[in-house]
Amino acid sequence: MSKWEIVSLVLPFLSILAFILALVVLYKVAKLYKKTVEQNMKQMEMFTYKKDDPNVVVIGGGTGQSVFLRGLKHETKNITAIVTVADDGGGSGVLREDLGMIPPGDIRNCLLALANMEPAMSEVMRYRFPDGSLKGQSFGNLFLAAMTGIYDNLKRLSTRWARYLL
Repeated sequence: MSKWEIVSLVLPFLSILAFILALVVLYKVAKLYKKTVEQNMKQMEMFTYKKDDPNVVVIGGGTGQSVFLRGLKHETKNITAIVTVADDGGGSGVLREDLGMIPPGDIRNCLLALANMEPAMSEVMRYRFPDGSLKGQSFGNLFLAAMTGIYDNLKRLSTRWARYLL
């Protein structure tokens, strides 16, 4: 048997094998796509407003309020948080003294607790500068200070920011 005869005998089998392999790959891709769609639907359902969800108002401040809100957001999407802003220590206190603004730390923590954002972005908003004149200052507080300068008012800013994060 010549080389060409062997190739002509093997070629149909290789074609069938390639076709079967392509079908297997297509099946795996379709299965992965279905799983991704199902996960996305679950996430959409989790963050969709539901009329039967209870309306909840949380009044407070400090670490406890943001921790409570982080858990509560899985039970209802109808949450109003009234955040006390009597903070005068740390980075918030510095911004309060330097810029004459409401201390943003507890508001930042509550917005982040309710937000549906990537973990990396949440980490950036919580980042504290280790050195220099910004030592101990949180990036999220600086962001809120800049946005307060743009919107003139932390209340209006919080409402606008919440639309993007929640």
